[in-house]
Amino acid sequence: MTMIPHPLQSAALSRPHHLALRSSTASVTYAELLFEVQSLAGSLKTLGAGPGDTIGLVGTYDSQWVIGLHAIGWLGAIALPVPVDMPDDEILSLANGAAVKLWLADASR
Repeated sequence: MTMIPHPLQSAALSRPHHLALRSSTASVTYAELLFEVQSLAGSLKTLGAGPGDTIGLVGTYDSQWVIGLHAIGWLGAIALPVPVDMPDDEILSLANGAAVKLWLADASR
């Protein structure tokens, strides 16, 4: 069976210095994005997350959110994006129903 390369890794190898993300606070190249994604994925793995685990992702939609989403995918885990303005009781109910193993959240949560 032939493995399909991860699109982020392919982009980082073919055009490492091209812009991958731009926001009001950051500009990130594909090489930088790959580094950040792999670093966060390693941290999540150290915390016990792995393929098939559900990881909640809550925060503002910024470069860190994108890095988190990619890191979850890099692990082979399942991302459960949650709106940052969802009430805590609804988040807890959702987390219980989806068997969330870990949460990635920004400072607002």
